[in-house]
Amino acid sequence: MKLSTEGQSVERSGGVLRCPHCGGGLLRHLEVEVFTHAEGAAAVIKTTTASDGQARSTLIANRASGNPSPCGGGLRIKLTCDDCDAAPFFLTLGRHQGGIELGWAD
Repeated sequence: MKLSTEGQSVERSGGVLRCPHCGGGLLRHLEVEVFTHAEGAAAVIKTTTASDGQARSTLIANRASGNPSPCGGGLRIKLTCDDCDAAPFFLTLGRHQGGIELGWAD
């Protein structure tokens, strides 16, 4: 199954998410960021949970937060690939015009 976004793709093959850089399947998550944002609000609550179990929440301007959704809540999962030397990257989910956009970000 291939989930497409504009100019990007997220592939799911046999239940394994593939690296956008090399196509490898040995991904590890480093942290998860959840953005809680009321539509139209200038600020967002960014909650980050790291793989070591530490969690923190901050109130930050939405435009400076990394939120993949310009008008609502969003989610970013920071990943690294054991199959290549790519710098950590994000799998993103963001609300846009009533739908959920799925994509990659650096």
